[in-house]
Amino acid sequence: MELMRLTLTNFKGIKSFTLEPQGQDCDVFGDNATGKTTLADAFMWLLFDKDSANRKDFQIKTLGPDGQPEHGLDHTVEAVLAMDDGKIITLKKTFREKWTKKRGESEKRFTGHQTEYWVNDVPVKAGEYQQHINGLIGEELFRLITNPMFFPSMHWEKQRAMLLAICGDMSDEMVIASDQDLAKLTDILNGHSVNDYRKIVAERIKKLNEEIAKIPIRIDELNRTLGKDKLQVVFLNGNVGLNEESDYSQIKAKLSDKKAELQEIEQQILSASSVNEAWREKQKRLSQLYADLVNKRSELMRETSAKKQ
Repeated sequence: MELMRLTLTNFKGIKSFTLEPQGQDCDVFGDNATGKTTLADAFMWLLFDKDSANRKDFQIKTLGPDGQPEHGLDHTVEAVLAMDDGKIITLKKTFREKWTKKRGESEKRFTGHQTEYWVNDVPVKAGEYQQHINGLIGEELFRLITNPMFFPSMHWEKQRAMLLAICGDMSDEMVIASDQDLAKLTDILNGHSVNDYRKIVAERIKKLNEEIAKIPIRIDELNRTLGKDKLQVVFLNGNVGLNEESDYSQIKAKLSDKKAELQEIEQQILSASSVNEAWREKQKRLSQLYADLVNKRSELMRETSAKKQ
């Protein structure tokens, strides 16, 4: 697809301009705010209803000296394209204001905007126009081959998929076979892909977390149903159960022992804190003594120097 001619009328401040590359490569030069980007915006809007920065909501209308859009203007972009089969296609799109005069009113009122489309001078509806554009080239492919900044803006998964489509992908089996350290993965995956196995593991982790969250509730329920003498809470493979043959008094004794151990550990922590505090005090005192020593040495040096003088 070659661009033969691009014509702008009242588009983003350009009253009238025609670019005629005639299918050749061309460079556009100009100072800031002279319309270089506007040419790209016009072509992208004509094709895909967006500007060159991939924005659908952008100012098309010409602005007046007060910074407000000028009313009553048709904003038009037209392009003549030469296809590789020799056909010439003319695309045209116009964005205009709608002014309506209601019954009983003397003047028309601004009621919105409308966009009109033509293909080879034949007026068409928006859906037909877009279908025709899609038959020429898809938007994503067009942006990829015309804008070097479009690929970096894509999501990494789409980037990866596109690169693999171009260069070819490697199967999990090929990756595993390339490194002996990965050999065990064949048995672990058991016929699943790496991505599918990650989903399986994630589901298992989720279920285990749910079971762990239920354990305190089960303990509370069992504690409420415990008898006075003959019930004991036991843990088997992470599940809470009851052992009716154990004596509840044994549980109380074990609980007392654990509390004593806990108290002893807490005492050790307190003792360690006390030792640490004493050590910090000694370090502080040592620093003060060292500072005194430095001061004394300086004083002696000054006295010695004075006697030498």
